[in-house]
Amino acid sequence: MKNKSLLFLGAVLIVSIFSTIGCKEEVDNDIITGKWVEKEIQSDTTIADCVKTSYIEFSEYNIDLHKRVLSFNNVCDTIYRSVGNYTINGDTLVIKDTMNVTKLYTIQFINDKEMRFTEPDVNSGGLIYHNYLRFDK
Repeated sequence: MKNKSLLFLGAVLIVSIFSTIGCKEEVDNDIITGKWVEKEIQSDTTIADCVKTSYIEFSEYNIDLHKRVLSFNNVCDTIYRSVGNYTINGDTLVIKDTMNVTKLYTIQFINDKEMRFTEPDVNSGGLIYHNYLRFDK
């Protein structure tokens, strides 16, 4: 009887461990999907409207890296270009550009309306802040 109780407790322990490991937190990478405009230029009255509506766009977060594209659309010059591919690991945004150069950014915050990420400033030793608003037009 004692062996059956130990066997049962051991089985419960193993199931508990596997269920805890299997329940790791999911990162919502889809929230970055969409078009984003630079926040700082939106309130500047001296900047042309076409500059204010130029945007970066993150494609849907696809399992295939080559389908996960970051692009830039310059509305003033009607230029649309692929910047590269992106990956999100925790709070790190990894962008591999079309020349195969990888840059790392730290996502400070992101929600359905705005986001901010930073990168190290190699000249000053500080940070460069990138602030964006979701493009709704």
